Amino acid sequence: MVRGKLLRAVADLLPSSIMFQHGPRASRRLALTFDDGPGAHTRELLDVLDGAGVRATFFVIGRACEAYPAELAAIAERGHELAGHGYSHTAFPRLSASELADELSKTSRQLPSGAPRFVRPPRGQVTPRTVLRCRRLGYALAMWSVDPLDWQAGAPEEVVEAVGRSPLRGGDIVLLHEERPHTRAALPELVRRLRLAGFELGTVTEVLRAPHP
Repeated sequence: MVRGKLLRAVADLLPSSIMFQHGPRASRRLALTFDDGPGAHTRELLDVLDGAGVRATFFVIGRACEAYPAELAAIAERGHELAGHGYSHTAFPRLSASELADELSKTSRQLPSGAPRFVRPPRGQVTPRTVLRCRRLGYALAMWSVDPLDWQAGAPEEVVEAVGRSPLRGGDIVLLHEERPHTRAALPELVRRLRLAGFELGTVTEVLRAPHP
């Protein structure tokens, strides 16, 4: 399993068409991303993002898309980006080649036409074989460069402060989880602080397309 510093080093060596964890560092653009939806709280999160004037990228689980089709449609209708996070949220290294192909295709069929060809591996778990298999199937692995561990936060302030403690740079991709109430509550203040720091917020695709150094 490739983890931590080694994962970051590997991702920085590979072209973004294979694997990435951030966009060009020369820009002042970064992306907020939300994993594990859609679900019962998707519309609440969308309302918060609308109020903040932010477009984000949602990495959705295939079987959740089947359970919440109206919420999935609402994400796209409100101008956000959709990409896959596996069908069953099973770690990719645990899957055979055919099982991985099935997970990716079943999820992709739920997404709008023209959705980007990248996928976020559940729990961020990858191996060299995972990278190769996804590449052969035409997918880039979408990682992240900022993880505030919002899934274990006990209050909205903890999410905001955790992001603030990161050495934020242009091109950063922030990992968040849409079902966490403290994450949703933290967003207005988090967005305010990021903009005060001079960052522009956009989708992952917009971050990757920002001007290179």
